[in-house]
Amino acid sequence: CLMHGWLPSGKLEGSVVSKLRTGREGRGFRTVVDEQWGLPAVTHYAALRHYRCKHTGRTFTLLQVRIITGRTHQIRVHLCELARNAGLLQGGI
Repeated sequence: CLMHGWLPSGKLEGSVVSKLRTGREGRGFRTVVDEQWGLPAVTHYAALRHYRCKHTGRTFTLLQVRIITGRTHQIRVHLCELARNAGLLQGGI
């Protein structure tokens, strides 16, 4: 998948492990990290390449992702969590 932002060299591969809880919100669902009530979720990742858009200057990281548990919106939540832990102001897919 393609993630907003560049992952720093110390975070180019690893795993995101957290507990996720999904609940109804309006007509859809919202998934959040909830260490008390959530279900275990594991995602392994490895950065393959960095890109910079020549028109806007925005940066991206191409990731190989292996979702182990398959919770609702797991990839979205885990990539946002990865971006925050890496110190990026904006992250996610």
